[in-house]
Amino acid sequence: MSRRYKIRAKGHRVYDVSEVMELYDICRNTVSNWVGTGLTPSHGTGPQLFRGCELNRFHIARRAQGRKNLRVGQFLCMSCKVAVFPHMPSLNLRQTKKTSWMALGACSECGAAVMKLLDATKDDRLQEAIRTNANLTEIDEGQAEEQVCVGTNTPLRLPENPSMNDRIIHDWQLYAGRYDSKTVDAHLASIRDFEDFFEGQCFSLTKDKDVGKYRKWLLEKGALPREAGGFSASTIRHRASHLAAFFKWLGKQDGYRRLSANLFEYFALPRQKMARVLARPDKIYPSIDEALTMIQSMPTITRTQRRDRAIVAGAFVTGLRAAALSTMRLKHLIASQKRLCKMHAICAQKTEKASLSDGFRFLTRFMILWKAGKRS
Repeated sequence: MSRRYKIRAKGHRVYDVSEVMELYDICRNTVSNWVGTGLTPSHGTGPQLFRGCELNRFHIARRAQGRKNLRVGQFLCMSCKVAVFPHMPSLNLRQTKKTSWMALGACSECGAAVMKLLDATKDDRLQEAIRTNANLTEIDEGQAEEQVCVGTNTPLRLPENPSMNDRIIHDWQLYAGRYDSKTVDAHLASIRDFEDFFEGQCFSLTKDKDVGKYRKWLLEKGALPREAGGFSASTIRHRASHLAAFFKWLGKQDGYRRLSANLFEYFALPRQKMARVLARPDKIYPSIDEALTMIQSMPTITRTQRRDRAIVAGAFVTGLRAAALSTMRLKHLIASQKRLCKMHAICAQKTEKASLSDGFRFLTRFMILWKAGKRS
């Protein structure tokens, strides 16, 4: 079975070992092999946890690794399409020429056969590993997977700050299992944004002034245009509400009970400043001339077509809502004064006399036809 590991984990989420096994359909030994070859678990003691962006970084780095960058004990599996360390009992060395050797083995992840040509130095290291039953990940002098940043191609690194909060976020994910998956992702994006703002600071150290600083930064982002990295009003409101709900839950967890009991209330946004942030641009609507052109282009052959034309004209001339327009009666229309009585208000906008006349002519014609049809 070919394993390309192109499944992308959700970057803001935290996965335990069983969730990683289910995500990639692998066994526990494979996860241990990944940790030995460069996958970094989250900080802290206890069961291993892995951040989604670290899983993605690890697999991208494995796929980018070429034949020339293999370590001494690594083999390129043609089934997995990645560099792997073979099962130690399956490793077999054969000499093909006086100065070259062939190493054969089985992939530790999919069981496919792997092979590799060796020189004398690498053959001696593998022979020593077989004799002493040493771990293949430890026989290389340069055990670190990360290379020195020399040249134009720098190695892939984790873009986010090192997190001290992955374990409590994993606990919150269990609590948030009652939400939809997209809702959980939206909450996690807000939580990670707050964490990155304070460069990975532990949530247990959060103070009231920290929340106030972040809230001020959100409001400043709301005053900026989108092109300059500004946030929309919806983004600001959702982030504030997501973080308020998270810290309200966090204050009840062991190890975080010393947080201020009113900490979540500091995420409330000021009404005066949010009024400016919430200001929306005016909607684009057709002018009276464009409406007149549209009405004149509508067909008038049947009564239904003339009725539709009159309703569209009435909507533009009077500015009534759909419910008020559909309930309007002929007695509500005063064509001579060009107005509507009772609950039907006079057109709020000043329009040209010709447009008003045309609109009321269409509307009057519709009312007469509609009344005649009702009597018949």
